[in-house]
Amino acid sequence: MTGTSRDIHSLLIPLQGASLLLPCATAAEIIPFTPPQPLSGAPPWLLGSIPWRERIVPLIAFEAVEGSPPPAPDPGDKIVVLNALGGHPQLPFLALLAQGMPKIVKASRDNVTADEKGAKPLALASVRVDGQSALIPDLDALERKLLEVWLRQGPPTGSE
Repeated sequence: MTGTSRDIHSLLIPLQGASLLLPCATAAEIIPFTPPQPLSGAPPWLLGSIPWRERIVPLIAFEAVEGSPPPAPDPGDKIVVLNALGGHPQLPFLALLAQGMPKIVKASRDNVTADEKGAKPLALASVRVDGQSALIPDLDALERKLLEVWLRQGPPTGSE
């Protein structure tokens, strides 16, 4: 199938030991790794905040949200800034740490299959895309979890 309306242009985001599959429309931008500003008392999965387009955006290590230790940052890492879907004014964007450059793939019924072995708590599904394992994250649940911490921390303002 090529170019049909059933193809979903997606990003395959490399993580430590896994990948995430998200529609391209959820991504606002992919940027080079920037060391985050740590947030005191934040859980290990919230690496800190980064400046982006005159905003302060929380940076998440998805692996650590799932219970693994956060990956050690590497200069080749990328940051995927996502459009938040929840509509909360204090969290219009969030960012995920990627272990390298995400790859654009066309996801369709022809190349995506269910993979029950890899299910995780904050994943809607575990799939195989062109033979590669990937998780489809539950962005709503991730945003809710982040929002609890972000509001408790008192999100930094862009003027800091």
